[in-house]
Amino acid sequence: MLCILKLVDYHLRISFCSLFLHVRLFVLGPPIILWVFVFSVILNVGFTNNVVAVPKTGDIVCSVFKDGICQQTEMDKKRNEELFLLFMSRCESEYFDDCFAEGIEKYKVEVENFPSIYNSACESGQKISCYILGFFFENGLGGIVDNNLARKYYEASCNDTYILGCSELAYFYNNNLAGLSNPTRARELYIRACEGGESLGCFNAGLFYNIGIGGEVDYAISKKFYEQACNDGHMDSCLNLGRGYEQGLNGKTDYIIAKKLYIQACDGQNAKACNNLAHFNNSGIGGLVDHVEARVGFSQACWLGYISSCVELGIMLQDGVGGEVDIPLARNVFDHSCQLKSMGGCFNFAVYLFNGLGGEINIVRALELFQVSCDGGEVSGCNNLGILYENGEKVAVDTVKARKYYLQACSGEHMAACLSLGYLFENGKGGSEDKSYTRELYGQACKGENMRGCVSLGFLYEKGIGGVVDLAHAKKLYEKACNNEYMRGCSDLGVLYRKGLGVEIDLVRARELYLRACNGEFMPGCSNLGFLYEKGIGSDADFTRAHNLYEKACNLDFMKGCYNLATLYEKGRGVGVDLSHARKLYLKACNGNYLQGCNNFGIFLVDGRAGKINYALARDFYRKACDGEIILACTNLGYLLEHGLGGEADISKARNLYEGACKAEVKLGCTKLWILESGLSKITYYLVKLLKYSGVINLLFYQTVKKHN
Repeated sequence: MLCILKLVDYHLRISFCSLFLHVRLFVLGPPIILWVFVFSVILNVGFTNNVVAVPKTGDIVCSVFKDGICQQTEMDKKRNEELFLLFMSRCESEYFDDCFAEGIEKYKVEVENFPSIYNSACESGQKISCYILGFFFENGLGGIVDNNLARKYYEASCNDTYILGCSELAYFYNNNLAGLSNPTRARELYIRACEGGESLGCFNAGLFYNIGIGGEVDYAISKKFYEQACNDGHMDSCLNLGRGYEQGLNGKTDYIIAKKLYIQACDGQNAKACNNLAHFNNSGIGGLVDHVEARVGFSQACWLGYISSCVELGIMLQDGVGGEVDIPLARNVFDHSCQLKSMGGCFNFAVYLFNGLGGEINIVRALELFQVSCDGGEVSGCNNLGILYENGEKVAVDTVKARKYYLQACSGEHMAACLSLGYLFENGKGGSEDKSYTRELYGQACKGENMRGCVSLGFLYEKGIGGVVDLAHAKKLYEKACNNEYMRGCSDLGVLYRKGLGVEIDLVRARELYLRACNGEFMPGCSNLGFLYEKGIGSDADFTRAHNLYEKACNLDFMKGCYNLATLYEKGRGVGVDLSHARKLYLKACNGNYLQGCNNFGIFLVDGRAGKINYALARDFYRKACDGEIILACTNLGYLLEHGLGGEADISKARNLYEGACKAEVKLGCTKLWILESGLSKITYYLVKLLKYSGVINLLFYQTVKKHN
């Protein structure tokens, strides 16, 4: 008999039990031994393949042995069913799922037989049986969900003396299940559950009063229910109570009390509370800033399953806030949060994969995750895809796709994406040009506190691009950017004051703004201030200060600063003449795409200054500058083509270059064109000029201008 009882719990002992039966029943004779052997084989095979087969095999044994074995088995089943009921009666409804799974495992109750086991008990007034049956039918444990039957049993388990089913019934009323739809009734049932001592009922009653379900909002009553549930150990209630103090919903804002409640809930393993507590510590709300505790809090919340905390933790690990920098761990955290469907986590993990941070580069997977995060509503993913397709980083350049992704990100209020989209429309990349729409996009970025957007919009108003000139509006936009520490705004505002655009000329104010921009490491501000000192605008010239400012700008790769510094070395202003250094600086400026530097470097090559004459190379530098609309460089290139210097002569191309320069009102271009078309030699031209026939020269010059314009 002992063996049969052990079969259910210890299937590994079946073979031993078979042998035990052989020994015990040997005295009954070979036929009995054969029967037992057969059944022992059945027990071995049946249980090995399917645990559920054991009770059925036991029934067969019972049919053979009409004795106390069957009676004992039935008694044990009944006892387990009663123990299961007792176990469940001690479980609060909020933990019912966990209790149910534990009880089934512990007492080996056959779930599919619940209706036949517990229905009569329910009808006889055993309310826990009613509740179990409601749970059974609501969750489809018999294979079919039946909310109508669930409702029936929950109603039977909710009355004046028993409240376990009240919360479940309230859920039905609030969610229109089984024909029930009455939030007010749901509120009443949660209150009844609370009054009966159920903390989940108190929590839900507090929630209903907090957000106005089933009646008016009443924060004071909500607070009372939350306090009761929190005191009973319901951590979500402590969390919501803390939120009330944080947001001032309890009559006053009290960050200290809110923080204490978050600590209590976090200690009770409430992930959201740990997250909120981490934010408090990170920002110094309700106490001192404590990045170490913030990092601990985000870590705890993350591993409790609060996904956004994982992203926060990854960023702290990445930036070394609250502890050492740990890029590999940050990568793992972002990967973990991405697997938990955090789109922010997927975006950050994609960045790590794309750049090989904390592990190997995986461009294909990175692009997939940028797309996943974008599709999932993480607009930074869309913006990054726009950047990649606009610039051709690891993908083919596709400005049409770039527009699409920037638009998606901008629609999700990613202000940098609005700015980038505006740039594409301003320059006709990826589609038609629309400078008016560019104004709208830059305006949207500016309203979203993107200061670069404000300055870009200000520039459009200053120059009249995409609409009318509005210097007053430009000034306001530059001021907004400057006041928000965007240094380009300060520098551009300085330009308005220097030139008197929309304001009175104020050179003192211009200097102040340039200096502020320069001190803020905006190098055009340094260069602009240096120009004032070089030219003596607003004060005496100061070449030394100009030199220092240009040098600072150049060293930080602002190429106009390099160009301006080169002119000082070329002319010996504030420093000794140093043509070799000037030549190097012009070349640096040119290589940095400040094209006036290309023109000047070409002049050095033509004149052989600080190096050998090289007309062929000069042609290349003049051409680069001319293609960049440095008109003087076009004239210089025309001269080399006209005279066959550095290559074959090409009078036709030279004439076209001179004519283009003349139309752009570059006097030298017109002069060169007049000499070419008049047939005068260069010597004759200068001889006439030397003999002071300047009136004739000017007349012919202006006739040339008139002819070609």
